[in-house]
Amino acid sequence: MANTNFPLLFSPIRIGPIILPNRVFFPPWCFNWARKNGTLSNKLTDFYLDLAKGGCGLIITGCAAVSPDSLLYERSMKIYEKKHMRSFSKLCKKIISYGSIPGIQLMNFGRQSVTTWTKMPVYAPSAIPCPVKSKASIDPHYSIREMTMEDIERVKNDFVRSAILSVEAGFKFIQIHAANGFLLSEFISPYANKRTDHYGGSVRNRLRMVVEIIEGIKRAIGNEAALDIRITANEFVDGGIIPGHHEEIIPIIENAGVDMMNVSFTVSETTGVYFRRDIKTIGEAPEIDTANQLRGYSKKKLPFGYAGFVASLDTGERLLKEDKIDLIGLGRAQVADPFLVIKSKNGQPVDKCVWCHRCLFSFALKGEKQVFCTVNKKYKPRKAS
Repeated sequence: MANTNFPLLFSPIRIGPIILPNRVFFPPWCFNWARKNGTLSNKLTDFYLDLAKGGCGLIITGCAAVSPDSLLYERSMKIYEKKHMRSFSKLCKKIISYGSIPGIQLMNFGRQSVTTWTKMPVYAPSAIPCPVKSKASIDPHYSIREMTMEDIERVKNDFVRSAILSVEAGFKFIQIHAANGFLLSEFISPYANKRTDHYGGSVRNRLRMVVEIIEGIKRAIGNEAALDIRITANEFVDGGIIPGHHEEIIPIIENAGVDMMNVSFTVSETTGVYFRRDIKTIGEAPEIDTANQLRGYSKKKLPFGYAGFVASLDTGERLLKEDKIDLIGLGRAQVADPFLVIKSKNGQPVDKCVWCHRCLFSFALKGEKQVFCTVNKKYKPRKAS
């Protein structure tokens, strides 16, 4: 539905087999609000439903683990058993009833997983410890091993199984997490992947696992849901992925069958500095030109999404008008006010994010156990239920 204030943001867009009602999405977050068994808590459900009531076009529920031996936080979401699927079913129906599209991000945490939670060694394409997660203060039991061919086949099957469960739950949009130093991006990156078999070495070999997962999911779900992939434009580490690498990477990924791509940045050891920057100094959407560069590498002209330091619909509308990107993700801004979209559309005042950075790193750096917001008091720390 068009809006005179934000005509581009409130225009629909087709993503593969689905149509989004507008161009605003909530990017996937690891809130650590789920129950310990990986199912939805009341708190997490309430937040996602607030976003739907608030007019967000696409809500990507974040960081759903596809493998039982890979976990980032104690209360991460999971989607590899029927009980997880049933947990999401009611949420998906309600999101759709409010006119939004329910999405889910599927991921394996790789070397950035936490042994303390899984009670098992982490695994990765190569046995190179994560410089952050391997610190004794974060994961005192951390140990790592290189994946065998059997491991690779199992994890590929895990992604496909989780995609099937996601469709059964009612999700219409599935994102494969291949960014930010987690398992699939570890395979893509020469910084983390030192293998000498056909899953390492050349760009095509390092992309092999991602391509096989995409192809496997497409065979399994067909057009039941749109398939998105989150990729890292720049890892900001020596020997890591940089934007120019994607001139070769993106055509290979899109030929595997994705309907959309999402641009992200950093790995674990560069995330803290990146996200704690002062928005008053760097300005809104500081990496939008890099995202646009990657978008230009798409031979099929797939839709691209961008999230990162976007504070308002005004900025989102400008970026669309400048043809820099196709969809705009607002994370912190919608945590502060899940009704931001509908309020902005109606000209009502919005509870603005103050960019204190506590939401993204509260439990990693400040000692709290869950994400919370200093603006939105509804989501201050309390026991998940």
